[in-house]
Amino acid sequence: MAGPCAIEDRDMMIETAKAVARAGATVLRGGAFKPRTSPYAFQGLGVEGLTYLAEASKETGLPTITEVMEPSQVEIVARHSDILQVRHTEHAELLAAHGGRQGRQAGHAQARATAPRSRSG
Repeated sequence: MAGPCAIEDRDMMIETAKAVARAGATVLRGGAFKPRTSPYAFQGLGVEGLTYLAEASKETGLPTITEVMEPSQVEIVARHSDILQVRHTEHAELLAAHGGRQGRQAGHAQARATAPRSRSG
C-alpha cells in the first residue's frame, strides 16, 4: 500500500498512482480529509480529493484506501474508495454500523466498504 498522506491535486494523484503501480504496490492510499489542530492549516480537499482518488484507481486498476474522520463522511467515502480506515479506534463502531467488517491493524480500525462506488464522473 502506498500513496500520499494528503491528496493535493488531480495531476499529483494520477502521477502518484502510476508510480505506486509501477513500484508493485497492490493498494493505493490517499488522504482526502486531514485533521489539523489549526483551522489555518490545509484540511484536505474533501470530496474533490475523493474523486481524484477514484479516478486514479480507475486509471491504474488499484483498489483504494482512505480515512474517514467523522460518521457523516462514511457514505460519501464509501462511494469513492474500496477500503475505509478509521483514524481513532473508538470510531470503529461507525463502520460496523454501516455494514463493514471490523478489524484491527497497527492501532487503527479498518473496515471494507459495502456500499457500491460511483465512478462515473
